[in-house]
Amino acid sequence: MELLVFNQQNSAFSKKGRATIRFSRKSGLISFSKETSERLHLNKDSRISICQDKKNPEDWYICKSDPNGFEIRTKDGASSFNNTSIANKVLDSLKIANTCAFQVGSEPAFEQNDREYWAIITSKRIGQV
Repeated sequence: MELLVFNQQNSAFSKKGRATIRFSRKSGLISFSKETSERLHLNKDSRISICQDKKNPEDWYICKSDPNGFEIRTKDGASSFNNTSIANKVLDSLKIANTCAFQVGSEPAFEQNDREYWAIITSKRIGQV
């Protein structure tokens, strides 16, 4: 008998109750779960930047930013904004066809210029389409 083993390493898991970010290629929607919004202390006045590591293009980060960042919308504790170009850049770098959510680090990955950068854990794909 040959068994297929499903476990945490090879199976998608629910995003309920987890800090996640979702990218949608078609609509350009970039959404943050309620848990991510709480973790980063996002509110209607927050601005967000999405950052890519030039040396490791599959590594992406989120940071609250200066007035040049993207304005976010908030509803029921979750946050979002639309930018098709960025959604496509993230998904292209990871060779994902349509939509995908990822976990967000539980603590800032690093600080630079008095800003906290939170890792988008691209190896933890949730609900890839």
